[in-house]
Amino acid sequence: MSMDNLSLGYLTALSGFFNTEKILLLILCIGGLLCLSKFVKIASERLHHKLPSRRILISQIATILSFFLNLGGSFFIFYGILKPPQELMIALLGSATFAVGLALRDLVASLISGITIIMDPPFQVGDRVRFKEMYGEVKHVGLRAVRLQTLDMSIVTIPNLIFVTEAVVCANKGKLSLNVVTKFHVCISSNLELVKNILKEVIITSKYAYLDEPINIVIDKAWHADALSFEVSVNAYVIDSRYEKDFQSDIYIRGTKALLDSDIKFPRQKLEAQTSALTIVSNDPIPQIAQDSRIPA
Repeated sequence: MSMDNLSLGYLTALSGFFNTEKILLLILCIGGLLCLSKFVKIASERLHHKLPSRRILISQIATILSFFLNLGGSFFIFYGILKPPQELMIALLGSATFAVGLALRDLVASLISGITIIMDPPFQVGDRVRFKEMYGEVKHVGLRAVRLQTLDMSIVTIPNLIFVTEAVVCANKGKLSLNVVTKFHVCISSNLELVKNILKEVIITSKYAYLDEPINIVIDKAWHADALSFEVSVNAYVIDSRYEKDFQSDIYIRGTKALLDSDIKFPRQKLEAQTSALTIVSNDPIPQIAQDSRIPA
């Protein structure tokens, strides 16, 4: 077969491959696939409001459903509608394999990592994770990247490949509840039993507390405000990870007030020393003498 006949055969195959009917059907199918993905997302968001206690489970099901929907839909569109001839596939793959493989090396690695994360998840949608300097809630686990919403409501997109090669800390691993650590520093002369009882009462009476999990209060010596003090770490669970900072703020506000009302002192030596130094300087006659020394005799 001559080269002209071979080229003519490829052109004939391409003309049958990209005819008007197939292109229109391809556009309709892609639009339908996008609409189905959007429907799954909207339906999962509505179920979040109706079943808040099942929010994480619903998000996980929606993520897996969207993944297989996109994968199956893409396979159907390519092979069911386009029906590429074998000769054309061999020609296209043979000429593009090296170039595409080199250009999309990181993307392919991220896609494989995405499948690994979905099949063997180190975290799930709705989990609170810490990755390097970033901390927040996993909003989406896709084939290419993970979207993380930080506590300041910023959306961070991280390629899946990085999660496979770097360590990531998951705080709640599929649970709604989340352990929240709140630290207080009290003077070394404080009544520690009274401090523990006060803070435990603050936790129990908080509307954000999840009381099915234990409350642990750990006390250790530490330097704070240039003074030796007791560091009181309160470990308690919030009922939903979305209320993490609300719960922590509630503990700080009511806990500080309750401790002060019970005459529990906080280490403030550094502040008091600065205040005393300012008082001495303001009452010292040396600045007036220095000013008088500049007056000519």
